[in-house]
Amino acid sequence: MIRSLKIKFIALALTALFVLLAVIVTGMNLLNYKEVVEEADTMLFLLSQNKGAFPDFREGPMDWLPPGMSPEAPFQARFFPVLVTNSGEVIHAETSRIFAIDSETASRYAQDIAQKGSARGFVENYRYMSFSEKFGTRITFLDCGRELDLYHNFILFSIGMSLLGYAVTAIAVCFFAGKFIRPVAESYEKQKRFITDAGHEIRTPLTIISANVDVLKMDMGENQCLEDIGNQAKRLAGLTNELVCLARMEEAAGSR
Repeated sequence: MIRSLKIKFIALALTALFVLLAVIVTGMNLLNYKEVVEEADTMLFLLSQNKGAFPDFREGPMDWLPPGMSPEAPFQARFFPVLVTNSGEVIHAETSRIFAIDSETASRYAQDIAQKGSARGFVENYRYMSFSEKFGTRITFLDCGRELDLYHNFILFSIGMSLLGYAVTAIAVCFFAGKFIRPVAESYEKQKRFITDAGHEIRTPLTIISANVDVLKMDMGENQCLEDIGNQAKRLAGLTNELVCLARMEEAAGSR
């Protein structure tokens, strides 16, 4: 009985812990990804509003920076805008602010996006945003490789730490499970023992009552009161036998 309860307790505890850790890890990584995308889209929107370039900060204070964006962001950003016509032909590809992409690759990226008609998304490690202008559509790409690498590293780190914590907790649960369920198991065993003992104790007076009823019937003849007493004694004896059998069946099932 204790072993069966222990297995059920461990399975329930570990399942609940796994679900909890899965929800926490998934939620943290979704929020992290959402933050990466929102920061990239904020910078891309700023670039799109200024025809694929940052405003000239030398003309005055950098009041054009969105709230929360570092003043160093324009100097650290690696991006390349591509202007395409409505038919998908590339008018101009500016790659002076990025080293890893040449004009041919930038044009190919822009043409693929123009064919899909997508407004924003990812091409490899580059987040892009399309913005309609007078002479066509300007598609601005922002290098998010560093941010995505940090995001992927955080996924691996969070999963690894969660698995480590799950393993440690599983060992602790298995070690202490017997102590946790022992009071419940003992209480259950006492309850079954009480039912069995009570059943045996009740059988004796019921047997005496039935015997006395039979004797009274022989002396007094058939009597409705005696008949009712005999029937109720038999009914109570049957219920007692059923309780005892049920307790024995549960005991046999728990010992397997």
